[in-house]
Amino acid sequence: MALFLTIVVIVYLAWRYRRVLGLDKRWDGFGRQQASDLAASLGWGTRREPTAQPPAPARQPQTSRPARQGMFPKIDSRRLPVTIAAGIVEAIVVIGLDLAGHSLLSFLAAAVIGPFLGGLYVRSLWWPLIAALVAIVVGAGGEMSPLVVTVPVAIFGYVGARSDVAGWFSRLFAEPEDRSPHA
Repeated sequence: MALFLTIVVIVYLAWRYRRVLGLDKRWDGFGRQQASDLAASLGWGTRREPTAQPPAPARQPQTSRPARQGMFPKIDSRRLPVTIAAGIVEAIVVIGLDLAGHSLLSFLAAAVIGPFLGGLYVRSLWWPLIAALVAIVVGAGGEMSPLVVTVPVAIFGYVGARSDVAGWFSRLFAEPEDRSPHA
């Protein structure tokens, strides 16, 4: 029971920390302006006021032919390190639960809870693949075939990655607008 409460407290604090810093507005692809605003809110940098004269616009290079695209689509791997780290954390939790003698809780963490929560945190399409690999490595299915285990794990990971739970919580705790015509 103490392990469950500790996990709940850690998840709540991480969620609040993300919300206070404004990281829940956009999950990935931070631009330079957003990074500098975040650094300024943390007190890590100094914001400069805009100068009176805007800089000259940069010239776009002229190309005579369109850029050649490869045969295969480019794979976005910006979130892959975060995904691998989340998979390692999930594997450690599952192995720890199994070594502590909580085999049912270990199975649930490897097959359902871990993939879904990891997808909520990572928000990447790499997550279903990594979650399925973690489930195979830690033996989430026991005596079952890896295919029987990996397909549901990948589905739970995909659903978690595509869910907007943070938006749902923000709408849940938002103050309702006064829609009375007499206001």
